[in-house]
Amino acid sequence: MLLKTKWPRVAHSKKTTKMRRSETSRCHAPAPGLPEKCDTPFFRTTMRYGNFWIIAALAGLMLTSSGCLMAATTPIRMERREKAEAAFTRLAKLTPEQIAGFLDTRMAAQLTLTNEQRPRISTLNLEHARQLHAIVASDDSVRAKGRAMKKQNEAQEAALKEVLTTEQFTLFLKMKEEMRDSLKDFRTGK
Repeated sequence: MLLKTKWPRVAHSKKTTKMRRSETSRCHAPAPGLPEKCDTPFFRTTMRYGNFWIIAALAGLMLTSSGCLMAATTPIRMERREKAEAAFTRLAKLTPEQIAGFLDTRMAAQLTLTNEQRPRISTLNLEHARQLHAIVASDDSVRAKGRAMKKQNEAQEAALKEVLTTEQFTLFLKMKEEMRDSLKDFRTGK
């Protein structure tokens, strides 16, 4: 026959609980590099929720790292590269004389060039078109071709600035912006 005994109940107060916690913490040596009393919000959070927040923070860092962003943006970059390559091949099919002729007629119509300016502008445009054709025909990467074309366009603007008047040059820059906007609209299908 089993005897049922009642264990004596011990009344615990907060004071005795605190004493017991402090006594047990004295028994264990703190880990090297950690403060003796770990009462910071970080330690309280990890004690309450475990390592969840640490893992969540590390996952967030990994998702925003360059490798993950690169994997997410690769299709967009591939599409841009293909569009640029298509534009370069279209430009490579044209001769420098055709490009210069297009630039001459457009500039003569919109900038109202004088008879003195027309031959100088046409030689500048022909030289610019030859440089562009050489850049497009090269075996460089798309990015290198884009950088070279940007430098060539800046050199062309500097040369045109010497020939054109200030009003004509501001009209030229406005024409260039309109052309860029129309190309963007054409690409997006607006």
